[in-house]
Amino acid sequence: KENNPEAHYIEGLKEYFHFGNTAKGLFHLRSSADGDYANATYMYGLLMLSRGNLKEGKRYMATLGWRDNKQQVDRCWRRIRRSLRHFDISMKKRYVRNMLLL
Repeated sequence: KENNPEAHYIEGLKEYFHFGNTAKGLFHLRSSADGDYANATYMYGLLMLSRGNLKEGKRYMATLGWRDNKQQVDRCWRRIRRSLRHFDISMKKRYVRNMLLL
């Protein structure tokens, strides 16, 4: 798992969404994003934005070229949406509030 961004991504999703261990999940997602795994970069950036860490979220999203290349971000979202269908995810009020600040 140490040098495997895809393994970190999967572990991050499980820890964050299934087990509710957000710190460990974010660690794995960030490790995967830092390993240049686009899905993890998108997920980690999105989670940072929704948790109110706008600077960190925008920094990671910028590496995907989200302002100039919407196709890359759309592809990531489609792949992530398939991955997330296995998890029961509830939208927290703070997530919605933070996303409105963008």
